[in-house]
Order: sequence, then C-alpha cells, then structure tokens
Amino acid sequence: MAPVTASRIRLVVRGDLRVPGDKSVSHRALMFSALAEGRSVIRGLLQSADTESTAGALRALGWEVPALADAVVMQGRGLSHR
Repeated sequence: MAPVTASRIRLVVRGDLRVPGDKSVSHRALMFSALAEGRSVIRGLLQSADTESTAGALRALGWEVPALADAVVMQGRGLSHR
C-alpha cells in the first residue's frame, strides 16, 4: 500500500449551518410530544405534506397541534389524553 500523507489545514472556516428537518424524526417528535405530559418544544421540524398529515391526524384525535413551523410548542396531555 502506498504511504498516505496528511497535511494540517491552515484555513479557518467559521459559520453556521442549518440542516433541514428529517421526515421520520419530525413524525416521531409530533407523536411523542402529544403523548408526553407537559410542554414540548420541537425545533427544526420538517414542514411537508407528510408531517402536516401527522399533525392533522393528531388534531382529529383531539390533540391541540399548532400550525407547523420551524419551532413548534406543544402541550402534551400524557397517555390518558384528558
């Protein structure tokens, strides 16, 4: 095998990177927040037709789900859903 040489990078890169939300994680976050007791804040929620369908299903089952945005605050009522 040929030898590999690693060099130190002399350039400093700084900044922020915002990665879009993931569909599967967004579905789970909505469902777990509804089932949790108390306040949940979901950040980086993917806004898509699929996640809106999940939010709509939770609303149809009686949970209060706010309009989807990058950050959503939900008030869960636990498994008893009272």
